[in-house]
Amino acid sequence: MKKIITSLALVLVLVKSASAQTDASVSMGGSYVNNVWYSFENGIVGSTQAANNWDIALAATFSPTSSLATSVLFNYKVGTLFIAPVTLTPVDDFDDLDTNGMANTWQKLYNDDRDWASGAFNQTATGHPDYGWGTYDPGHTGLAARRIFVIRYTDGSAKKLTSGNVITTTVGMSASCKWQIYYSLEFTNFISSIFTM
Repeated sequence: MKKIITSLALVLVLVKSASAQTDASVSMGGSYVNNVWYSFENGIVGSTQAANNWDIALAATFSPTSSLATSVLFNYKVGTLFIAPVTLTPVDDFDDLDTNGMANTWQKLYNDDRDWASGAFNQTATGHPDYGWGTYDPGHTGLAARRIFVIRYTDGSAKKLTSGNVITTTVGMSASCKWQIYYSLEFTNFISSIFTM
């Protein structure tokens, strides 16, 4: 009898759990041309954005001890990110860097699909003070460019980057800080993030 009551209780719990599910539908368009932010608590949050309207995402955190503080991600909807081989390209040779053949021989960099703190630009990091995209130099209270990155856009054009390509602007951030700030290199503007911490 005790076994039957336990089994019956288990069945009731499973039935209750199954009835707690909610169906939801999110449309991102063919080939995922749009970004949609969805909250299980609130449904679709913010507005749908074109997936290719930004190139890089910068971490946005007020905490310098957060692992997200140095994260820089790349948007694969705009193209492919490569790193120039260090042996061939001192950063001083930025203007003379030959990108011919890079698609066949250079290392491609990817965002980590499990860790927001490990963006494509962070993949060559060796730990503080080397963050992959730049090295913190306390003597100059800033970052020193150590690597050259090249974005090969889907239209075939290319753009070279180092941490020396400084973008100076003010971005308003509230106490409910965004996870990332998206930036378009083509349109040189920031696209507001939907995610909040």
